[in-house]
Amino acid sequence: MTAKTSKTSKKTSKKIVKTVAQVTKPKKVLTEVLEGQDVVVKLVDAPAKKAPAKAAHARVTILEHSATSFLKYLGREGFSTAQATRLAEKLASAPLAASTIATGLSDGKNPKYNTNAAALSESDIAKIVKLVGKGGE
Repeated sequence: MTAKTSKTSKKTSKKIVKTVAQVTKPKKVLTEVLEGQDVVVKLVDAPAKKAPAKAAHARVTILEHSATSFLKYLGREGFSTAQATRLAEKLASAPLAASTIATGLSDGKNPKYNTNAAALSESDIAKIVKLVGKGGE
């Protein structure tokens, strides 16, 4: 919508472009129209509402270690995917995806990514061996 109340030269005419979101003071826009300035009001869509934040996932732990550091330990010690899956099913605080288990084991085998493997106590190691046997079997 363009409104002109008087004819002014192009040199002195100021063109004011405002979006609906910017028009917070309608009196000012009306005053600009009455003073003879060209005012163009663009109708724009309202900003999209942000989707509600998803609930943060709970930190999964196994024997009081983060699941990823525990899986890196298992990978470093040569445990198989089947053994790691059984341990995760029995000891994890929440279910783990198969891809998480595979990635953790792979990271444990690779020295480049095996930086934060869990430091398990002797009793934790004994519990693991009792449940699934030794690594590399």
